[in-house]
Amino acid sequence: MRTVRSSTATRLETFRVANGIKPAHLYLAARISRSYLARLRSGKIEPTRPRMLAIRDACSRLLAREVRLAEVFDLGDAVTLVTAADGNRFAEEWYRGDITEACGAAGLLRWPDEDSRTMTEAQEHFHDVMDEVCLRVFDRVRASISAAFVEIANDVLARERSR
Repeated sequence: MRTVRSSTATRLETFRVANGIKPAHLYLAARISRSYLARLRSGKIEPTRPRMLAIRDACSRLLAREVRLAEVFDLGDAVTLVTAADGNRFAEEWYRGDITEACGAAGLLRWPDEDSRTMTEAQEHFHDVMDEVCLRVFDRVRASISAAFVEIANDVLARERSR
């Protein structure tokens, strides 16, 4: 494991405190050792991918709500693994409005920091990635959406005509 020293609170520690999660509850729910959690909280080590998921899932259970990985851990500019929960969030948000807004709500990328020297480039990259994801998702599901719409709309209209 890589050693990370941090003079500021880790995202995990900030999240834990902000949500009132006691360390003992977290390490028991995540099935990790107390000392491992202490090293994570202080920023002395970085978690493995399976431990990140275990901690995220434990936080979700403790808070009785879905917790996203990026809420608990700093994942850099991009999420390294998109989960089924992220896909469900995307689908729900897409249903409520705009596909590009849904993609943003899924949290695939973090909006560039204001102090970035190449803010415009970073923002353009952000939009390029989001646009590509949206376009490819829509291309993949377009035929299914169209077929489902035709079938369901005809079914509902036929039912309404028979009333």
